[in-house]
Amino acid sequence: MARRKTELDGIRDGCPVKLIFKDDGKRKQWFEAPKDFPIDTLHFWEEAGVLRVHQDSADRHQKREMELAYPIASGSYPIGRSFCESKNLDLALLPMQPEANGYRIDDAPSGSIVTMPKDAYCLMAFGQWSPWAPKRATEQAREVKG
Repeated sequence: MARRKTELDGIRDGCPVKLIFKDDGKRKQWFEAPKDFPIDTLHFWEEAGVLRVHQDSADRHQKREMELAYPIASGSYPIGRSFCESKNLDLALLPMQPEANGYRIDDAPSGSIVTMPKDAYCLMAFGQWSPWAPKRATEQAREVKG
């Protein structure tokens, strides 16, 4: 299978990011890469047919996993937000369509403000964030390698 890589521009917490989708035939990944700003970013990946998500710390030395209450799904942000609020769960989301180019996600203690140029579908994870933990050396090396 041919490798695929797609990039979108976005803003996370006021900082420009690239949203990157990579598919090497073995593993699919959706993640944000900050442009010159240290911010926490999301990383979704598919492994053995199962979608997972974690958040990378701004210094890239820590991460926190989401304890999923439901399987990761795709859908529109307004529906995901309503579902999340009704269940009192945390929500992790990244756009997954080119129409979302120029998206903006601003996280705050009271919730997130999400702006999409169009009502593009997003990957959405519902659950509770675990505490921050140090990354293993192999994870840090893989990030540097890309």
